[in-house]
Amino acid sequence: MTNKKKIVILCVIGVLIIITLTLGITYAFMKPKVENENENTNIEINSCAKIQLKDTNSKAIDLKNTYPMDDEKGLETEAYEFTISSTCDDYVGFNLYLTSLTTNEIEDEALKFAITSTSDDVLATNALTNTTVATGDFNNEELNRLDLGINGTHKNIYKVFTNNIPLKGESTYKLYLWIDKDFEDNTTMNKKMTVGVSVKSFNRVGTMAELCTGQKASECIAKNYKIDGSIVYHNAQAAGQDGIENVDKVAGDDSYRYVGTNPNNYVCLGYECSDNPDEPGYKNLYRIMGLFDDDKNSQYETKIIKADVATKDDLGDELAIENSAYYGNYSYDKANYRGKLTTFSSYSWNSTDKDHKTTDDNNNVNMWSASNLNTKNLNETYYNAIEEPYKSMVVRHEWQVGPTYSSGDVKAVYDAELGKNKLISSSNNCYTQGDTIKVRECSEPNDLTYTDYVGLMYLSDYMYGTLPKYWTTATNYNKEEVKTNDWLYLGVNEWTISRNSLLSSNALDVSLTGYASSYNYVYGPCSVRPVVYLSSDVKITGGSGTETDPYKLEI
Repeated sequence: MTNKKKIVILCVIGVLIIITLTLGITYAFMKPKVENENENTNIEINSCAKIQLKDTNSKAIDLKNTYPMDDEKGLETEAYEFTISSTCDDYVGFNLYLTSLTTNEIEDEALKFAITSTSDDVLATNALTNTTVATGDFNNEELNRLDLGINGTHKNIYKVFTNNIPLKGESTYKLYLWIDKDFEDNTTMNKKMTVGVSVKSFNRVGTMAELCTGQKASECIAKNYKIDGSIVYHNAQAAGQDGIENVDKVAGDDSYRYVGTNPNNYVCLGYECSDNPDEPGYKNLYRIMGLFDDDKNSQYETKIIKADVATKDDLGDELAIENSAYYGNYSYDKANYRGKLTTFSSYSWNSTDKDHKTTDDNNNVNMWSASNLNTKNLNETYYNAIEEPYKSMVVRHEWQVGPTYSSGDVKAVYDAELGKNKLISSSNNCYTQGDTIKVRECSEPNDLTYTDYVGLMYLSDYMYGTLPKYWTTATNYNKEEVKTNDWLYLGVNEWTISRNSLLSSNALDVSLTGYASSYNYVYGPCSVRPVVYLSSDVKITGGSGTETDPYKLEI
Protein backbone atom coordinates (compact mmCIF):
# COMPACT_ATOMS: atom_id res chain seq x y z
CA MET A 1 0.00 0.00 0.00
CA THR A 2 2.97 2.36 0.45
CA ASN A 3 3.31 2.85 -3.30
CA LYS A 4 -0.14 4.43 -3.35
CA LYS A 5 0.40 7.47 -1.16
CA LYS A 6 -1.81 10.50 -1.72
CA ILE A 7 -1.47 14.09 -0.65
CA VAL A 8 -4.63 15.55 0.85
CA ILE A 9 -3.87 18.90 2.45
CA LEU A 10 -6.57 20.64 4.41
CA CYS A 11 -6.46 24.36 3.88
CA VAL A 12 -8.73 25.66 6.59
CA ILE A 13 -10.54 28.94 6.18
CA GLY A 14 -13.44 30.50 7.97
CA VAL A 15 -16.25 32.23 6.14
CA LEU A 16 -18.45 33.42 8.96
CA ILE A 17 -21.48 35.34 7.85
CA ILE A 18 -24.43 36.57 9.83
CA ILE A 19 -27.21 38.58 8.25
CA THR A 20 -29.16 40.95 10.46
CA LEU A 21 -31.39 43.88 9.70
CA THR A 22 -29.02 46.35 11.36
CA LEU A 23 -25.53 45.00 10.76
CA GLY A 24 -25.82 43.73 7.22
CA ILE A 25 -23.21 41.14 6.28
CA THR A 26 -19.90 40.64 8.04
CA TYR A 27 -17.39 38.02 7.06
CA ALA A 28 -13.78 37.03 7.58
CA PHE A 29 -11.20 34.51 6.41
CA MET A 30 -8.66 32.68 8.41
CA LYS A 31 -5.86 30.19 8.07
CA PRO A 32 -4.65 28.77 11.38
CA LYS A 33 -0.93 29.15 11.94
CA VAL A 34 0.94 25.88 12.19
CA GLU A 35 4.32 26.83 13.61
CA ASN A 36 3.43 26.65 17.29
CA GLU A 37 1.71 23.87 19.15
CA ASN A 38 -1.87 24.53 20.31
CA GLU A 39 -2.09 27.83 18.46
CA ASN A 40 -5.66 29.17 18.49
CA THR A 41 -7.19 31.44 15.91
CA ASN A 42 -10.52 33.17 16.37
CA ILE A 43 -12.79 34.85 13.89
CA GLU A 44 -15.79 36.86 14.95
CA ILE A 45 -19.14 36.50 13.24
CA ASN A 46 -20.11 39.70 14.98
CA SER A 47 -19.55 41.04 18.46
CA CYS A 48 -21.31 38.08 20.09
CA ALA A 49 -20.43 34.97 18.04
CA LYS A 50 -17.21 33.48 16.77
CA ILE A 51 -15.50 30.33 15.56
CA GLN A 52 -12.30 29.03 17.05
CA LEU A 53 -10.23 26.66 14.96
CA LYS A 54 -7.67 24.87 17.05
CA ASP A 55 -4.51 23.28 15.70
CA THR A 56 -3.81 20.57 18.23
CA ASN A 57 -0.76 18.99 16.62
CA SER A 58 1.33 21.85 15.27
CA LYS A 59 0.33 21.14 11.71
CA ALA A 60 -2.59 21.37 9.37
CA ILE A 61 -4.39 18.16 8.49
CA ASP A 62 -2.10 16.52 5.97
CA LEU A 63 -2.98 13.06 4.70
CA LYS A 64 0.04 12.67 2.45
CA ASN A 65 1.14 9.60 4.39
CA THR A 66 -2.23 7.92 4.37
CA TYR A 67 -3.91 5.44 2.07
CA PRO A 68 -7.49 4.59 1.03
CA MET A 69 -9.40 3.16 3.97
CA ASP A 70 -12.82 2.11 5.21
CA ASP A 71 -15.02 4.28 7.42
CA GLU A 72 -13.91 2.63 10.64
CA LYS A 73 -10.28 3.41 9.91
CA GLY A 74 -11.24 6.90 8.72
CA LEU A 75 -12.65 7.69 12.14
CA GLU A 76 -9.34 6.66 13.69
CA THR A 77 -7.34 9.23 11.74
CA GLU A 78 -6.24 12.60 13.06
CA ALA A 79 -9.15 14.99 13.44
CA TYR A 80 -9.35 18.75 13.18
CA GLU A 81 -11.21 20.36 16.08
CA PHE A 82 -13.25 23.54 15.98
CA THR A 83 -15.50 25.33 18.45
CA ILE A 84 -18.40 27.62 17.62
CA SER A 85 -19.60 29.85 20.42
CA SER A 86 -22.06 32.65 20.96
CA THR A 87 -23.00 35.26 23.51
CA CYS A 88 -25.76 36.49 21.20
CA ASP A 89 -29.26 37.44 22.27
CA ASP A 90 -30.53 36.14 18.92
CA TYR A 91 -30.72 32.54 17.76
CA VAL A 92 -27.96 31.59 15.31
CA GLY A 93 -27.20 28.43 13.36
CA PHE A 94 -24.37 27.49 11.05
CA ASN A 95 -23.69 25.53 7.87
CA LEU A 96 -20.35 23.81 7.37
CA TYR A 97 -19.02 23.59 3.80
CA LEU A 98 -16.15 21.68 2.19
CA THR A 99 -14.69 23.20 -0.97
CA SER A 100 -12.66 21.38 -3.63
CA LEU A 101 -10.18 23.26 -5.82
CA THR A 102 -9.82 23.29 -9.61
CA THR A 103 -6.15 22.32 -9.22
CA ASN A 104 -6.91 19.09 -7.36
CA GLU A 105 -5.47 15.95 -8.93
CA ILE A 106 -7.90 13.65 -7.09
CA GLU A 107 -11.59 13.65 -7.94
CA ASP A 108 -14.11 14.80 -5.35
CA GLU A 109 -15.71 11.33 -5.39
CA ALA A 110 -12.71 9.89 -3.56
CA LEU A 111 -13.13 11.97 -0.41
CA LYS A 112 -15.20 10.95 2.62
CA PHE A 113 -15.80 12.95 5.79
CA ALA A 114 -17.27 12.69 9.26
CA ILE A 115 -18.34 15.24 11.87
CA THR A 116 -18.37 14.10 15.48
CA SER A 117 -18.90 15.63 18.87
CA THR A 118 -16.01 15.76 21.31
CA SER A 119 -17.47 12.63 22.93
CA ASP A 120 -17.10 10.94 19.52
CA ASP A 121 -20.81 10.67 18.71
CA VAL A 122 -20.98 10.64 14.92
CA LEU A 123 -23.21 13.54 13.87
CA ALA A 124 -22.71 13.29 10.10
CA THR A 125 -20.71 11.09 7.75
CA ASN A 126 -20.90 10.63 3.99
CA ALA A 127 -19.07 10.62 0.70
CA LEU A 128 -18.43 14.24 -0.23
CA THR A 129 -20.31 13.99 -3.53
CA ASN A 130 -23.39 12.52 -1.83
CA THR A 131 -24.03 15.86 -0.11
CA THR A 132 -25.61 19.01 -1.52
CA VAL A 133 -23.59 21.11 -3.97
CA ALA A 134 -24.19 24.54 -2.47
CA THR A 135 -22.10 26.98 -4.49
CA GLY A 136 -25.27 29.04 -4.83
CA ASP A 137 -25.17 29.78 -1.08
CA PHE A 138 -22.30 32.20 -1.78
CA ASN A 139 -22.57 35.45 -3.75
CA ASN A 140 -19.83 36.63 -6.09
CA GLU A 141 -18.08 38.75 -3.48
CA GLU A 142 -18.05 35.87 -1.02
CA LEU A 143 -16.72 33.49 -3.67
CA ASN A 144 -13.88 35.88 -4.46
CA ARG A 145 -12.97 36.12 -0.79
CA LEU A 146 -13.22 32.35 -0.46
CA ASP A 147 -10.76 31.88 -3.33
CA LEU A 148 -8.36 34.28 -1.63
CA GLY A 149 -8.72 32.33 1.58
CA ILE A 150 -7.90 28.97 0.00
CA ASN A 151 -5.19 30.46 -2.21
CA GLY A 152 -6.77 28.96 -5.30
CA THR A 153 -10.00 28.67 -7.26
CA HIS A 154 -13.01 26.80 -5.96
CA LYS A 155 -14.38 23.92 -8.01
CA ASN A 156 -17.36 22.68 -5.98
CA ILE A 157 -18.72 23.76 -2.61
CA TYR A 158 -20.54 21.06 -0.63
CA LYS A 159 -22.80 21.71 2.37
CA VAL A 160 -21.94 18.82 4.68
CA PHE A 161 -23.37 19.75 8.09
CA THR A 162 -25.92 22.08 9.71
CA ASN A 163 -26.41 22.68 13.40
CA ASN A 164 -27.45 25.26 15.97
CA ILE A 165 -25.09 27.54 17.81
CA PRO A 166 -26.27 27.39 21.43
CA LEU A 167 -27.64 30.67 22.71
CA LYS A 168 -24.98 32.07 25.00
CA GLY A 169 -23.06 28.80 24.76
CA GLU A 170 -20.71 26.83 22.58
CA SER A 171 -20.33 23.51 20.78
CA THR A 172 -17.13 21.76 19.79
CA TYR A 173 -16.80 19.41 16.85
CA LYS A 174 -14.21 17.18 15.19
CA LEU A 175 -13.77 16.93 11.42
CA TYR A 176 -12.33 13.78 9.84
CA LEU A 177 -11.29 13.44 6.17
CA TRP A 178 -10.04 10.36 4.37
CA ILE A 179 -9.79 8.75 0.94
CA ASP A 180 -12.44 6.10 0.34
CA LYS A 181 -11.24 2.50 0.21
CA ASP A 182 -12.72 2.02 -3.27
CA PHE A 183 -10.07 4.34 -4.78
CA GLU A 184 -7.04 2.09 -4.39
CA ASP A 185 -5.68 2.52 -7.91
CA ASN A 186 -3.67 4.85 -10.09
CA THR A 187 -6.40 7.52 -10.05
CA THR A 188 -5.16 8.69 -6.64
CA MET A 189 -1.60 7.41 -6.32
CA ASN A 190 0.93 10.19 -5.59
CA LYS A 191 -1.63 12.89 -6.35
CA LYS A 192 -2.67 15.96 -4.38
CA MET A 193 -6.02 17.22 -3.10
CA THR A 194 -6.62 20.47 -1.23
CA VAL A 195 -9.88 20.99 0.65
CA GLY A 196 -11.18 24.25 2.05
CA VAL A 197 -13.46 24.41 5.09
CA SER A 198 -15.90 27.29 5.39
CA VAL A 199 -18.67 28.19 7.81
CA LYS A 200 -21.67 30.44 7.27
CA SER A 201 -24.01 31.42 10.04
CA PHE A 202 -27.71 32.25 9.78
CA ASN A 203 -30.52 33.52 11.95
CA ARG A 204 -32.89 30.80 13.11
CA VAL A 205 -35.93 30.08 15.25
CA GLY A 206 -35.29 29.01 18.83
CA THR A 207 -35.76 25.33 19.64
CA MET A 208 -37.98 23.93 22.37
CA ALA A 209 -34.95 23.59 24.62
CA GLU A 210 -34.22 27.29 24.24
CA LEU A 211 -37.65 28.59 25.13
CA CYS A 212 -38.67 28.33 28.76
CA THR A 213 -41.99 29.76 29.87
CA GLY A 214 -42.01 31.88 26.74
CA GLN A 215 -38.60 33.43 27.40
CA LYS A 216 -35.29 33.13 25.63
CA ALA A 217 -32.85 30.66 27.09
CA SER A 218 -30.54 33.54 28.01
CA GLU A 219 -33.26 34.76 30.37
CA CYS A 220 -34.40 31.50 31.93
CA ILE A 221 -31.47 29.08 31.86
CA ALA A 222 -28.30 29.76 33.80
CA LYS A 223 -25.12 27.73 33.96
CA ASN A 224 -25.32 27.86 37.73
CA TYR A 225 -28.21 26.32 39.60
CA LYS A 226 -31.17 28.63 40.15
CA ILE A 227 -34.89 29.00 39.62
CA ASP A 228 -36.04 31.33 36.90
CA GLY A 229 -39.80 31.47 36.72
CA SER A 230 -40.82 27.81 37.02
CA ILE A 231 -37.64 26.18 35.67
CA VAL A 232 -35.09 24.42 37.88
CA TYR A 233 -31.69 23.54 36.45
CA HIS A 234 -30.49 20.22 37.88
CA ASN A 235 -26.79 20.80 37.41
CA ALA A 236 -24.44 18.10 38.71
CA GLN A 237 -22.33 20.82 40.35
CA ALA A 238 -25.30 22.48 42.04
CA ALA A 239 -24.78 20.97 45.48
CA GLY A 240 -23.32 23.51 47.86
CA GLN A 241 -24.25 26.55 45.79
CA ASP A 242 -26.45 29.32 47.07
CA GLY A 243 -29.83 30.41 45.81
CA ILE A 244 -32.51 27.92 46.84
CA GLU A 245 -33.59 25.46 49.50
CA ASN A 246 -32.40 21.85 49.31
CA VAL A 247 -29.89 22.48 46.53
CA ASP A 248 -28.17 19.19 47.41
CA LYS A 249 -31.30 17.30 46.32
CA VAL A 250 -31.07 18.13 42.58
CA ALA A 251 -30.95 15.20 40.16
CA GLY A 252 -27.51 16.17 38.90
CA ASP A 253 -28.36 15.17 35.31
CA ASP A 254 -28.17 18.67 33.76
CA SER A 255 -31.90 18.58 33.10
CA TYR A 256 -34.27 21.55 33.23
CA ARG A 257 -37.54 20.70 35.01
CA TYR A 258 -40.75 22.60 35.63
CA VAL A 259 -41.86 22.99 39.24
CA GLY A 260 -44.71 24.64 41.10
CA THR A 261 -48.46 24.83 41.16
CA ASN A 262 -49.36 25.56 37.55
CA PRO A 263 -46.48 26.71 35.30
CA ASN A 264 -47.10 27.89 31.75
CA ASN A 265 -45.81 24.70 30.14
CA TYR A 266 -48.70 23.62 27.89
CA VAL A 267 -47.82 22.54 24.36
CA CYS A 268 -49.90 21.36 21.42
CA LEU A 269 -48.87 18.08 19.74
CA GLY A 270 -51.22 18.38 16.79
CA TYR A 271 -52.79 20.84 14.37
CA GLU A 272 -55.47 21.88 16.86
CA CYS A 273 -55.59 22.01 20.64
CA SER A 274 -58.42 22.90 22.98
CA ASP A 275 -58.93 23.23 26.73
CA ASN A 276 -62.46 21.88 26.24
CA PRO A 277 -62.68 18.08 26.77
CA ASP A 278 -65.70 17.93 24.45
CA GLU A 279 -63.61 19.13 21.49
CA PRO A 280 -61.26 16.88 19.45
CA GLY A 281 -58.24 19.10 20.12
CA TYR A 282 -58.28 18.25 23.84
CA LYS A 283 -56.45 14.98 23.16
CA ASN A 284 -53.51 16.92 21.66
CA LEU A 285 -52.92 19.03 24.77
CA TYR A 286 -49.69 18.17 26.63
CA ARG A 287 -47.44 19.75 29.25
CA ILE A 288 -43.66 20.07 29.15
CA MET A 289 -42.07 18.11 31.99
CA GLY A 290 -38.60 19.36 31.21
CA LEU A 291 -35.57 19.38 28.95
CA PHE A 292 -33.18 16.44 29.07
CA ASP A 293 -29.74 16.14 27.46
CA ASP A 294 -29.68 13.32 24.90
CA ASP A 295 -25.85 13.05 25.24
CA LYS A 296 -25.23 14.32 21.73
CA ASN A 297 -23.43 17.60 22.12
CA SER A 298 -25.91 19.09 24.59
CA GLN A 299 -28.84 18.89 22.20
CA TYR A 300 -31.76 18.64 24.62
CA GLU A 301 -34.86 16.51 24.03
CA THR A 302 -38.13 17.81 25.43
CA LYS A 303 -40.12 15.48 27.66
CA ILE A 304 -43.88 16.03 27.58
CA ILE A 305 -46.83 14.41 29.35
CA LYS A 306 -50.47 14.32 28.35
CA ALA A 307 -52.24 17.17 30.13
CA ASP A 308 -55.13 14.97 31.25
CA VAL A 309 -55.85 11.27 31.61
CA ALA A 310 -55.83 9.17 28.44
CA THR A 311 -59.26 7.78 27.54
CA LYS A 312 -60.32 4.50 26.01
CA ASP A 313 -60.49 6.29 22.66
CA ASP A 314 -56.79 7.08 23.09
CA LEU A 315 -55.56 3.73 24.39
CA GLY A 316 -58.05 1.14 23.12
CA ASP A 317 -60.00 -1.57 24.90
CA GLU A 318 -57.18 -3.89 25.87
CA LEU A 319 -56.49 -3.80 29.64
CA ALA A 320 -59.23 -1.17 30.09
CA ILE A 321 -61.25 -1.36 33.30
CA GLU A 322 -64.36 0.75 33.03
CA ASN A 323 -67.42 0.95 35.25
CA SER A 324 -66.51 -2.22 37.08
CA ALA A 325 -67.50 -2.83 40.68
CA TYR A 326 -63.83 -3.49 41.42
CA TYR A 327 -62.75 0.00 40.41
CA GLY A 328 -65.18 2.07 38.39
CA ASN A 329 -64.27 5.58 37.26
CA TYR A 330 -63.30 8.82 38.94
CA SER A 331 -66.53 10.72 38.52
CA TYR A 332 -67.23 10.20 42.23
CA ASP A 333 -64.08 11.99 43.41
CA LYS A 334 -64.16 15.52 42.04
CA ALA A 335 -62.59 16.85 45.23
CA ASN A 336 -59.17 15.54 44.21
CA TYR A 337 -59.35 15.29 40.42
CA ARG A 338 -57.79 18.32 38.70
CA GLY A 339 -58.65 17.32 35.14
CA LYS A 340 -61.76 18.06 33.09
CA LEU A 341 -63.07 14.68 31.93
CA THR A 342 -66.41 13.48 33.25
CA THR A 343 -65.44 9.80 33.25
CA PHE A 344 -62.53 7.79 31.92
CA SER A 345 -61.20 4.26 31.94
CA SER A 346 -58.49 2.92 34.18
CA TYR A 347 -55.94 0.37 32.98
CA SER A 348 -53.86 -2.48 34.28
CA TRP A 349 -50.07 -1.99 34.22
CA ASN A 350 -49.90 -5.55 32.91
CA SER A 351 -52.52 -8.29 32.88
CA THR A 352 -53.79 -11.05 30.64
CA ASP A 353 -56.69 -11.85 32.91
CA LYS A 354 -59.90 -10.22 31.73
CA ASP A 355 -61.23 -9.90 35.29
CA HIS A 356 -57.97 -8.28 36.54
CA LYS A 357 -58.23 -10.10 39.85
CA THR A 358 -55.86 -13.05 39.77
CA THR A 359 -52.13 -13.53 40.23
CA ASP A 360 -52.18 -17.03 38.78
CA ASP A 361 -51.18 -15.96 35.29
CA ASN A 362 -47.39 -15.88 34.85
CA ASN A 363 -47.69 -12.85 32.58
CA ASN A 364 -48.95 -10.68 35.44
CA VAL A 365 -45.41 -9.49 36.24
CA ASN A 366 -43.89 -6.05 36.61
CA MET A 367 -41.54 -6.24 33.64
CA TRP A 368 -42.15 -3.29 31.30
CA SER A 369 -41.06 -5.21 28.19
CA ALA A 370 -43.79 -7.76 28.95
CA SER A 371 -46.45 -5.16 29.72
CA ASN A 372 -49.40 -5.03 27.36
CA LEU A 373 -50.02 -1.46 28.48
CA ASN A 374 -46.58 -0.68 27.07
CA THR A 375 -46.52 -2.75 23.88
CA LYS A 376 -50.19 -2.57 22.88
CA ASN A 377 -51.96 0.41 24.43
CA LEU A 378 -49.13 2.95 24.43
CA ASN A 379 -46.69 2.03 21.65
CA GLU A 380 -49.24 0.69 19.22
CA THR A 381 -52.73 2.17 19.66
CA TYR A 382 -51.73 5.48 21.21
CA TYR A 383 -48.55 6.14 19.22
CA ASN A 384 -50.12 5.30 15.87
CA ALA A 385 -52.94 7.77 16.54
CA ILE A 386 -50.56 10.76 16.79
CA GLU A 387 -51.09 12.76 13.62
CA GLU A 388 -48.29 13.51 11.20
CA PRO A 389 -46.07 15.44 10.99
CA TYR A 390 -46.17 15.69 14.79
CA LYS A 391 -45.65 11.95 15.09
CA SER A 392 -42.23 12.34 13.44
CA MET A 393 -41.21 14.77 16.20
CA VAL A 394 -41.46 11.96 18.78
CA VAL A 395 -38.17 10.09 19.20
CA ARG A 396 -37.45 6.57 20.35
CA HIS A 397 -36.11 6.80 23.86
CA GLU A 398 -34.28 4.41 26.14
CA TRP A 399 -36.33 4.18 29.32
CA GLN A 400 -34.77 2.96 32.55
CA VAL A 401 -37.14 0.22 33.70
CA GLY A 402 -35.14 -1.71 36.24
CA PRO A 403 -36.82 -2.65 39.53
CA THR A 404 -36.42 0.11 42.09
CA TYR A 405 -37.28 1.00 45.65
CA SER A 406 -39.42 3.93 46.66
CA SER A 407 -38.39 5.05 50.11
CA GLY A 408 -36.77 8.30 51.13
CA ASP A 409 -36.80 11.76 49.60
CA VAL A 410 -36.79 12.60 45.90
CA LYS A 411 -33.00 12.35 45.54
CA ALA A 412 -33.00 8.84 47.01
CA VAL A 413 -35.82 7.80 44.68
CA TYR A 414 -34.10 9.37 41.64
CA ASP A 415 -30.78 7.65 42.42
CA ALA A 416 -32.55 4.29 42.68
CA GLU A 417 -34.38 4.78 39.38
CA LEU A 418 -31.89 6.62 37.19
CA GLY A 419 -28.86 7.65 39.21
CA LYS A 420 -25.97 6.17 41.11
CA ASN A 421 -27.99 3.38 42.75
CA LYS A 422 -29.88 2.11 39.71
CA LEU A 423 -29.56 -1.58 39.04
CA ILE A 424 -27.06 -3.01 36.58
CA SER A 425 -26.91 -6.58 35.32
CA SER A 426 -24.18 -9.21 35.19
CA SER A 427 -24.54 -12.93 34.52
CA ASN A 428 -28.35 -12.71 34.60
CA ASN A 429 -28.32 -11.07 38.02
CA CYS A 430 -29.13 -7.48 38.98
CA TYR A 431 -26.80 -5.49 41.19
CA THR A 432 -26.90 -2.03 42.64
CA GLN A 433 -24.42 0.02 40.64
CA GLY A 434 -21.03 -0.05 42.35
CA ASP A 435 -22.15 -2.81 44.70
CA THR A 436 -21.54 -6.55 44.73
CA ILE A 437 -24.74 -7.60 46.49
CA LYS A 438 -27.20 -9.34 44.21
CA VAL A 439 -30.62 -7.71 44.44
CA ARG A 440 -32.56 -10.08 42.20
CA GLU A 441 -32.32 -12.21 39.10
CA CYS A 442 -32.45 -10.47 35.75
CA SER A 443 -33.69 -13.10 33.37
CA GLU A 444 -34.57 -10.93 30.36
CA PRO A 445 -32.43 -8.60 28.20
CA ASN A 446 -35.03 -5.85 28.59
CA ASP A 447 -35.23 -6.17 32.35
CA LEU A 448 -33.36 -2.91 32.97
CA THR A 449 -33.86 -0.75 29.87
CA TYR A 450 -36.49 -0.59 27.16
CA THR A 451 -36.41 1.50 23.99
CA ASP A 452 -39.62 2.75 22.39
CA TYR A 453 -41.60 5.91 21.70
CA VAL A 454 -44.16 6.13 24.51
CA GLY A 455 -43.76 5.58 28.23
CA LEU A 456 -44.94 6.94 31.58
CA MET A 457 -43.41 9.34 34.07
CA TYR A 458 -40.90 8.11 36.61
CA LEU A 459 -41.82 8.33 40.26
CA SER A 460 -38.97 10.84 40.68
CA ASP A 461 -40.49 13.00 37.90
CA TYR A 462 -43.61 13.39 40.00
CA MET A 463 -41.62 14.10 43.16
CA TYR A 464 -39.41 16.72 41.46
CA GLY A 465 -42.54 18.55 40.28
CA THR A 466 -43.14 20.18 43.63
CA LEU A 467 -41.27 23.24 44.90
CA PRO A 468 -37.66 22.52 45.99
CA LYS A 469 -38.38 23.48 49.58
CA TYR A 470 -40.37 20.24 49.84
CA TRP A 471 -37.71 17.97 48.30
CA THR A 472 -36.70 16.66 51.71
CA THR A 473 -40.22 15.27 52.09
CA ALA A 474 -40.35 11.50 51.80
CA THR A 475 -43.00 9.79 49.72
CA ASN A 476 -45.85 11.25 51.81
CA TYR A 477 -46.67 13.83 49.12
CA ASN A 478 -50.27 13.65 50.32
CA LYS A 479 -49.43 16.62 52.54
CA GLU A 480 -51.54 19.50 51.30
CA GLU A 481 -48.70 21.98 50.92
CA VAL A 482 -46.61 19.48 48.92
CA LYS A 483 -49.19 18.23 46.42
CA THR A 484 -50.77 21.68 46.01
CA ASN A 485 -47.41 22.96 44.75
CA ASP A 486 -46.80 19.96 42.45
CA TRP A 487 -48.23 20.60 38.98
CA LEU A 488 -47.92 16.89 38.12
CA TYR A 489 -50.42 15.97 40.81
CA LEU A 490 -53.70 15.25 39.00
CA GLY A 491 -55.76 13.82 41.87
CA VAL A 492 -56.16 10.31 40.43
CA ASN A 493 -54.56 6.94 41.02
CA GLU A 494 -51.95 7.07 38.27
CA TRP A 495 -49.38 4.57 37.03
CA THR A 496 -45.67 5.39 36.79
CA ILE A 497 -43.16 3.39 34.74
CA SER A 498 -41.35 2.46 37.97
CA ARG A 499 -41.67 -1.02 39.46
CA ASN A 500 -41.12 -2.63 42.83
CA SER A 501 -37.74 -4.31 43.37
CA LEU A 502 -39.12 -6.62 46.05
CA LEU A 503 -42.41 -7.88 44.62
CA SER A 504 -42.49 -8.96 40.97
CA SER A 505 -46.26 -8.45 40.86
CA ASN A 506 -46.13 -4.80 41.95
CA ALA A 507 -45.59 -1.52 40.13
CA LEU A 508 -45.57 1.97 41.62
CA ASP A 509 -48.32 4.54 41.27
CA VAL A 510 -49.23 7.98 42.57
CA SER A 511 -52.37 7.83 44.65
CA LEU A 512 -55.36 10.12 44.22
CA THR A 513 -54.45 11.68 47.58
CA GLY A 514 -50.99 12.59 46.26
CA TYR A 515 -49.02 9.90 48.06
CA ALA A 516 -45.95 8.86 46.05
CA SER A 517 -44.92 5.25 45.50
CA SER A 518 -48.16 3.60 46.46
CA TYR A 519 -47.63 -0.08 45.62
CA ASN A 520 -50.24 -1.60 43.35
CA TYR A 521 -50.64 -5.01 41.76
CA VAL A 522 -49.82 -4.80 38.06
CA TYR A 523 -53.22 -6.30 37.22
CA GLY A 524 -54.93 -3.60 39.28
CA PRO A 525 -56.45 -0.40 37.90
CA CYS A 526 -54.93 3.06 37.57
CA SER A 527 -55.24 5.95 35.15
CA VAL A 528 -52.64 6.56 32.47
CA ARG A 529 -50.93 9.73 31.19
CA PRO A 530 -48.63 8.92 28.24
CA VAL A 531 -45.17 10.52 28.13
CA VAL A 532 -42.99 11.07 25.05
CA TYR A 533 -39.72 12.80 24.18
CA LEU A 534 -39.57 15.32 21.32
CA SER A 535 -36.53 15.67 19.08
CA SER A 536 -33.93 18.27 20.04
CA ASP A 537 -34.53 20.18 16.79
CA VAL A 538 -38.26 20.75 17.40
CA LYS A 539 -39.04 24.48 17.28
CA ILE A 540 -41.70 26.68 18.84
CA THR A 541 -43.39 29.14 16.51
CA GLY A 542 -46.05 30.63 18.77
CA GLY A 543 -48.15 30.40 21.89
CA SER A 544 -47.47 31.53 25.44
CA GLY A 545 -47.60 28.14 27.18
CA THR A 546 -50.93 28.67 28.91
CA GLU A 547 -53.75 26.13 28.76
CA THR A 548 -55.76 28.34 26.43
CA ASP A 549 -52.71 29.40 24.37
CA PRO A 550 -50.30 26.44 24.37
CA TYR A 551 -46.96 26.49 22.59
CA LYS A 552 -47.23 25.76 18.87
CA LEU A 553 -44.64 23.57 17.15
CA GLU A 554 -43.10 24.25 13.76
CA ILE A 555 -44.21 21.79 11.08
